[in-house]
Amino acid sequence: MLDYISYILFFGILIIILIYAYIRIKYGFWVIQPVFHVYDFKYMLLPNGLVIFVTICSILFVLFGGYSGNLSIISSLYGGLALGGFFVLLWWVSKGKWIGGGDVKLSFALGLLSGSILGAMLLLLLSSLLGTLYGLPQLVGRSKKKKQHVIPYGPFLIISTFVIVLFGKSIIHRLFYIN
Repeated sequence: MLDYISYILFFGILIIILIYAYIRIKYGFWVIQPVFHVYDFKYMLLPNGLVIFVTICSILFVLFGGYSGNLSIISSLYGGLALGGFFVLLWWVSKGKWIGGGDVKLSFALGLLSGSILGAMLLLLLSSLLGTLYGLPQLVGRSKKKKQHVIPYGPFLIISTFVIVLFGKSIIHRLFYIN
């Protein structure tokens, strides 16, 4: 029952974010993001072809100035390297047990979209919070015999990226008083 409620809440929030993003965002590559959600939840994998496509779109997006025309290429590159590097480190230390390879590959592209190192840190914080909120009811409702619990992390990275792209500068400014 808790698992069913978690899915309903998750996809309800996703639909609200997608509707807002559709109204607010002009670029079409966000449309394929629900494919990541469904695929990652069902198979616990992120398809390489889609990850490469999103990475190319993210690079082009940053090169052409982003949404407001003032997205710094260097700052976005730092965000991508910071988030991607952190996920590579997690993957390397755990030998792939803590985080999957698809999440590692996707993290660079989403870090680029975050626009800065602070944006990447905020993306990591928000995605971890969303993953925790999703996973806690499942941990409470699971049987005692099942010791391992796997959560698809890609959807939470993507939802967090939507939030960061739309509200990241405002959130960073309010948290850190930085212009």
